[in-house]
Amino acid sequence: MCGRYYIDQEDTLSEIRQIIDAVNRRYQDSQVIKELRLGEISPGQIVPAVRLRRSEDSSVLIPELVRWGFKKPQGKGLLINARSETAAEKPTFRRPLRTARLLIPAHAFFEWRTDKRSNKKIKMKCYNPQSEMFYMAAIARQEPLSSPEDASDRVMRFVILTTQANESVQSIHDRMPLIIPGNHVRAFLEDESEAIRILSRPVDIMLSAVQVD
Repeated sequence: MCGRYYIDQEDTLSEIRQIIDAVNRRYQDSQVIKELRLGEISPGQIVPAVRLRRSEDSSVLIPELVRWGFKKPQGKGLLINARSETAAEKPTFRRPLRTARLLIPAHAFFEWRTDKRSNKKIKMKCYNPQSEMFYMAAIARQEPLSSPEDASDRVMRFVILTTQANESVQSIHDRMPLIIPGNHVRAFLEDESEAIRILSRPVDIMLSAVQVD
């Protein structure tokens, strides 16, 4: 499960800053750039992502603005996560996994640990102590406009792929985002067969967690 994540808007050095600067340039005259969200990210908000753009003789990684959450068929609420283990089998996620894989940059994500004595939910911030940022695996789709007035919402919608929590997170929650190591970034975006294999691999990046308000 991943219901919140974080982008440090004060960061001026990491790769995320380059992505943010690039989407600001690319979308500078559009309506959606006004909705770009940094800081703590919630479902339904517009955020930066990275995807692959192919041409006849090459492929390049480009920044993209996307909105978090597939609309549910009944129009009530959002689907925000997909289980990586079964995404290729589910009708809702099968085609996006084949055709529109994304990477969502983040500095951290949040999970809520249940205190066994008080039964209260404690908010934990999970981050990679060895790196300023990481990429979460995601899949996207373009949803049809429900009315002409929705044209400003014409960005792809995404869900974050989750996997079984590794030992650094399992004391907080049994699921975690599927984090893609830097050496697998292009393989996940370029190669469908390799992407499917990556979905079945455990996350080997060990995270740290701190309690936050």
